[in-house]
This record gives sequence, C-alpha cells and structure tokens, in this order.
Amino acid sequence: MNKSCNKCGVKLEPGVNVSPSRFKNWDYTCKDCLKEYNRLASIKYQDKLKNNPNYIPNFITKTPAGVYGIFILGQLVYIGESSIPYARKQLHLHHTMKKVTNLAPLKGKLITKDEIEFVILEYINNTKQRLKKEKYYINTLKPVLNFD
Repeated sequence: MNKSCNKCGVKLEPGVNVSPSRFKNWDYTCKDCLKEYNRLASIKYQDKLKNNPNYIPNFITKTPAGVYGIFILGQLVYIGESSIPYARKQLHLHHTMKKVTNLAPLKGKLITKDEIEFVILEYINNTKQRLKKEKYYINTLKPVLNFD
C-alpha cells in the first residue's frame, strides 16, 4: 500500500513518519506536516488571546451554565454541573469511555459515542444554586458513577 502525505507528498510509513492510527483512519498526513499544522493553529489561537485575553470560542459558550446528566443506553450514569457545559461534555466524551466499560449493568458491551447522551437537566447561572441543585439531583436520582 503506497500512500503519500496529502500535504507534502512524502511516502508514508506507519510507525515511522505517520502514526498507525492515523494511517488506519485514512488520515494521510505525515508527522512533520501535522506538527506544522498544529504549530500554526497554536499561533493563531495565541494571537486571538493576545488581542482579547478573555477569548473563549463561541461554540464553547453557546450553552448556558447548568446541571447535566449523562445517559448511556438510556440509563442515567452521572450528574454534574458546569458553567461551560459544552466544554465539560467534550471532556466526558473523551475521558469517561474507560469508566463506562466497568459499569456492572453495561459491562462487556461496546459503547459508542452515539449511545452516550448529554442532557442539561436545569439551566442555573448562579454557582451556589447550581451546586445545591446538583447535590439534590444526585441524592434523588442516584446515578451509578457519582457513588463509585
């Protein structure tokens, strides 16, 4: 399989100049081009921060603060609160996948991101009220991951 980098045209060798997972997922970009792309993206973001130190991308602040629930295959597994729920959702989708496989009712099932639902239970801007409501929902609904 002779594949070459989409940017510079160099022949790709999985494990040498392209990571095997990128190659497997048809992302034909060599490590050098990827490094340059990330460097330029970082500079662009740094410039935005210099011009506006309080810069947060619009898509992150779209959802107002609130208490949220995470459902897997329709079962409530976690309740949390956040002032920026979209960012928290991304963290959960990225980091909790390992925990999910250890849940007793779901053990042994392959969970995809499509089977995970992130639902805002209540929009609350005030931090103290949000924390109080989060505790209320946890004690009332008793999600599995909040008691591990």
